[in-house]
Amino acid sequence: MTLVVADRIQETTATTGTGTLTLGGAVSGFRAFSVVGDRNECFYCIDDGAGNWEVGRGTYTGSGTTLSRDLILASSNSGSAVSFGAGTKNVWVDAPAKLLTQAALAVANVLLYGAVGNGSADDHAAIQAAIDSGLPVYFPAATYAISTGLTAGNNGQSLSGPKGVILKKTAGVDALTVTGNDNEIRGITIDGNSQSGGSGLVIKGANNYVDGVESHHHSTGHGICLDGQSTTCAYNRIHACYSHDNGQIGISQNHVTDSIISDCYTYHNGYEGITIDNQSYRCLIDNCNVNANCQSGGVGGIGIDEGDLARITNCIIQATGSSLPGIKFQNNLGSMAGVNISGCVFVANGGPGIVISNNGGKTASAISVIGCRFQTNGSHSVTIDSGCNNCTVALCDLGSQTISDSGTGTILQYNQAY
Repeated sequence: MTLVVADRIQETTATTGTGTLTLGGAVSGFRAFSVVGDRNECFYCIDDGAGNWEVGRGTYTGSGTTLSRDLILASSNSGSAVSFGAGTKNVWVDAPAKLLTQAALAVANVLLYGAVGNGSADDHAAIQAAIDSGLPVYFPAATYAISTGLTAGNNGQSLSGPKGVILKKTAGVDALTVTGNDNEIRGITIDGNSQSGGSGLVIKGANNYVDGVESHHHSTGHGICLDGQSTTCAYNRIHACYSHDNGQIGISQNHVTDSIISDCYTYHNGYEGITIDNQSYRCLIDNCNVNANCQSGGVGGIGIDEGDLARITNCIIQATGSSLPGIKFQNNLGSMAGVNISGCVFVANGGPGIVISNNGGKTASAISVIGCRFQTNGSHSVTIDSGCNNCTVALCDLGSQTISDSGTGTILQYNQAY
C-alpha cells in the first residue's frame, strides 16, 4: 500500500450515503483513478455541485473500481463524512491545504508518510518513517494502530498533535521509546489496548519534556517509565500527564537523576502510582494527584527505594489499596537519606499516611515531613521504624491518629491532633 499523488485524475460517481465510492469513469479530459494503482492510497475531493463536499484519504481498488473514504480531513459537514444524495458527483485526486501548509512549514505529517489512522491498519512503519525524518512530527487527530514499538532516537525533535490523537497498541510492545535528548512529546494518548507485555511511554534519554500525555491499559507494564539502567536518564520533565489502569506502575523512575514530575494524575494502577527507585537521586514530585493505586500489588501510593534527596511537595495521596500506606520508604535495595515531604495531603489510605521503614537493616534517615495533613488513614499518620534516625515531623495536621516513632533522634514539633 503506497500513498500516490498524481495530476489530472477525475471521475464521476453516483454513490449515495457515507460509504465507499463506486467510480463511474473518467471525466472528459482527465485520467481515471486506475493511475493510482490497485490498493494504493490517495487524497481525494468529492463535490456534488450543490454545496456538499468532502476532502479525505482513501484506498483505490481496481476490482469494482472503488475508492474507500478512510479518513476525512475536511468537509461541508463540519469535518465529518458527508451523506451524499442522488445524482452525479465529481471526485478527483486532491492536495489537501492543511497538509501542504504543514509540508511547507517543514513538519512531518504522519499521513503524508503513509499512516491511515483508522485504528486497525498498522501505522507503525509510516510513523517511524516520519520520526526518522528528523522533522517535527505532527499527528492529525485519529487512532493509529501499531504492532511494533516506535523509537525516537533523534535529538531536539517534537512529536505532537491535537486532542484526539491515539496510539493504540495491537501487540505487547513498548509503544514509544525516547532514546534521544532534548525532545518534546505533547498531547498524545497511548492506549495499551489491554495487550500483554510492554509499557506505554519509555524515556531513556536526557532533557526530554513530556506534556499532556495520557497512557493507560498497559496490562502488564507501566504507563510512563523513566529508565536509566543502561543510559543517562536525567533532567527529564513529565508534566500534566495522566497514567491510569496499568498493570504495574503509573509513572516509574528507575536509575534516573534530577527528574521533575509535576501536575500529573495517576490512578487505578496495579502497583504504585509513582516510584523513585534504584539509585534515582534528586527527583521532584510536585502537585500530583495519586489516587487508588496498588490495586494488585506494590508498596504504597508512592514507593521510594534508594532515592536520596528526593522532594515530594503539594501532592494528594489517597485511597491506596489494601493496607498499604500513602508513601512507603521500602529500602529493598539500600538505605537512603535526605528526602523532604512537604505540603502533602494523605486521605483514606489503607495503611498509614507515611511509612519510613527498616527493611533488614536498610533504613531511611534524615527524612523530613513538614506541613502535611493526614485524614482517616489506616492505623497511624506516620510510622518510623527503629534504625531510621534523625527524622523530622513538624507543623502537620495529624487528624485523629498518632505518630508511631521507634526511630532515634526524631524531632516532633508543632503537630496537631484532634
